[in-house]
Amino acid sequence: MKLNPHILQTNPGRSNLIMNIFQLIDLLEEEIEDGANVLLSPHKKKVDQDRIDEIISEMRRSLPEEIRQAEMIRQEKQRILEDARLQADAIIRDAERRAREMTGENEIVKMATEKANEILAAANKNARDVRAGAKSYAEDILDELSKYFEEYIEIVRRNKQSLSSKN
Repeated sequence: MKLNPHILQTNPGRSNLIMNIFQLIDLLEEEIEDGANVLLSPHKKKVDQDRIDEIISEMRRSLPEEIRQAEMIRQEKQRILEDARLQADAIIRDAERRAREMTGENEIVKMATEKANEILAAANKNARDVRAGAKSYAEDILDELSKYFEEYIEIVRRNKQSLSSKN
């Protein structure tokens, strides 16, 4: 069986290339099937090596564009997957950073609230202490004034009596 030159013409169209490859595979199968059986070995065939080489060479000439396209698609897929993985990693890192910041901010707010409550409690205690001290001081002053006035009233009474008895 000779190679049909029409079948072996490579056409730039994708479907024609694929059809050409399938036709070449069919030719290769026919060559093997039509080969003579080797004596005492029914599973081995004797084939025309030149014809097989010619078919394989034509297959190689037909495949490169398809293989290049497939490889470009595979590389593009890998690049897209890698970009997606990098973006996902960046999003995760950013989310983790934000979570740490928010946790830190919550801790800061919590600590500030606790400190403010402590300061407020101390200020209230200090105000109670100051009021109690002021009240005690005022009571002491009033007691002293009361004694002072009582002494002067006594002096005024005595002077008044002394004036009355001299009359």
